[in-house]
This record gives sequence, C-alpha cells and structure tokens, in this order.
Amino acid sequence: MLSKKTYQRLFLIIWGSALLMMVSLGAIAACKLPGKFPEASCRQLKNSDVADLSVQELRIMRSEIYARYGYIFKTKLEKDHFNRQPWYEPQYPDIRDVFRKLTSIERKNITFIKRQIRSR
Repeated sequence: MLSKKTYQRLFLIIWGSALLMMVSLGAIAACKLPGKFPEASCRQLKNSDVADLSVQELRIMRSEIYARYGYIFKTKLEKDHFNRQPWYEPQYPDIRDVFRKLTSIERKNITFIKRQIRSR
C-alpha cells in the first residue's frame, strides 16, 4: 500500500503532466496565423510535417514565413502566389529587413525547409 505522501506526489506528477499537455495543445491551437502553413511560424517542424509535401509546397511554406512579415518577392511564382493572398501586405524589398524580425523558431524552420528541398 502506498503512503499518503506517495499518492500526493503521484497526483502532482500526473496533474503537472496534464497541465503541460494542455498548455502545449493550447499553443498549437492558438497558432491562427494566415496562410496554408501557419505551423512553420508557430513550432519547430519535424520530418513528419513535410514528408508528403512537394518541392513547390516546401518553397511556398518557406516563403510564407517571409510573406507574413511583408517581404516583397522577386520571383514570378512567389509574386503571383502571394499577391493572390488576401492577408499579404508587401512592405520590404530587402530580405535582411525581414530576417531581423524572424523568431528563432522561424529561422530554424527556414533552415530545415531548405535542407528538405535540397534533399529531394
């Protein structure tokens, strides 16, 4: 039989784990950014997130991160795609201006996506 103190510890461990799970699920649910791939700005991507994406979809995913900050794209494909998005507001022609605004998660995801593109 377990002591009362052991039960209390187990309760705290289970309750703490449940709280962490709720917080992390809430963070994912709270990611309501515009675009087809909002997760690229909200959490670190995993291989399973991109396994079924084409190279073109990966490029859009990467570019969408920059687009949320208003980067003015140079290529026709990106210009055409993002100019059709109601949320896109082009503001910055210099990628360095946008790069300074990126979060560490976004920077890691851009690197991750670039590696995925190169490996396909």
